[in-house]
Amino acid sequence: MSHICRQVCRVVLGVSALIGSSAPEALAQSPAPVIEAFRTTTKDVGDRIQMAASAMPTSQYSYRAGPTQRTFAELLQEIARQTDYFCSVVARSTLPSRANWPSDPSKDTLINRISVAFRDCDRALVAVKGDRFSDSVRFAMHDGPAVRIPWARALILSASYWADAYAQLGMYMRANNHVPPEVCRRGAIMWNLNFGCDSGYPRCFDPKGGMRTSSQLTFTDSGYSVRSDGLGPYRPGAGGVLAVFDGPRVGLLAYANDGDLQRAITVDLDHPVPGDTGVPLGVHVERQFFETEAQWMTGPDQAMRSLLDIPVGMTIAADQVEVNFMLDGAVHVLQVGPQSAGHCYSDPTTIHGAGTSRGTIRREAENRWVVDVPAGSIARLFDRHLGDPNAISRGRYYVSLHYTVIH
Repeated sequence: MSHICRQVCRVVLGVSALIGSSAPEALAQSPAPVIEAFRTTTKDVGDRIQMAASAMPTSQYSYRAGPTQRTFAELLQEIARQTDYFCSVVARSTLPSRANWPSDPSKDTLINRISVAFRDCDRALVAVKGDRFSDSVRFAMHDGPAVRIPWARALILSASYWADAYAQLGMYMRANNHVPPEVCRRGAIMWNLNFGCDSGYPRCFDPKGGMRTSSQLTFTDSGYSVRSDGLGPYRPGAGGVLAVFDGPRVGLLAYANDGDLQRAITVDLDHPVPGDTGVPLGVHVERQFFETEAQWMTGPDQAMRSLLDIPVGMTIAADQVEVNFMLDGAVHVLQVGPQSAGHCYSDPTTIHGAGTSRGTIRREAENRWVVDVPAGSIARLFDRHLGDPNAISRGRYYVSLHYTVIH
């Protein structure tokens, strides 16, 4: 799926999935689950639009895709205006006047205008006390005549507009050789239909047929910096664990959109490598999102070597071991090995393994693999909150982990 298509689809699906749900348990989670989903979607796309506005150089704000197309700056002006309108209709409120805003603002003024539009939108949506499925509203698109439509349809049309608007900004950026920033934070992960912060379309493939579901993953805790919560093996479907897997990768994935998971992992970040840019960050217990995986290697043809090809009893060097978790409200990754997290996607990743160690994968039995990053190993920590093409290195840390996956 292309990057732009993913942006459009994920925003609309975030709202329409709840609107289309008639399951009592879905509606029982909140007195107003649809408007809350709409708020989450609005914040997500608002952040994306603001980051795109910031990332586009001032000199290219005058770029237009064709003689009859709006410039990048004009697109932002229109998005701000439409955001005011859509939110006032959905929330049935009057937003503050924008009469004093400049008609041809600078980049900084436009970024501020977009920020204010989505800020005021969120404030208006907070005041909506419940879902209004029986209501209808007068709604106009693209300066056409206003017609009366169901309130729920107004939500979907608004989300669709923002997704399309962000797609246009993204295409303008790509036409000028810029990668649109990703949003990788708690809450955005599930809405993005994307558990990582990759960008672009996937290029890697597994000739053996892809990942398989495993039965359990067990950490060895004593002496290691990445440890379990002491509650025994992690199993799919238990305690918030979404998957334990083997095949081209071996590891686990756990995620909670709201609240905390019943399971956790501990990541000791108190031991930065001296002379590097890292600082002690303490011992972090992660209960929101965590993923650990190891890969053998990906070839120049983008084919991923399957762990099923490792003979029983053999140990191989892993090109990539990574641990993903939330830190300071953003997705972070500990990268071990030369093969970068996000390498399987078309947009380049700034994550790298320079100056890191290398872990191993051992196939102990036909259905059992052991991943080991021994004590004294070095990983590099990256903040992924702007996506892999814009990942920020936070320095190198001493890390170690050891886990066993049983198929």
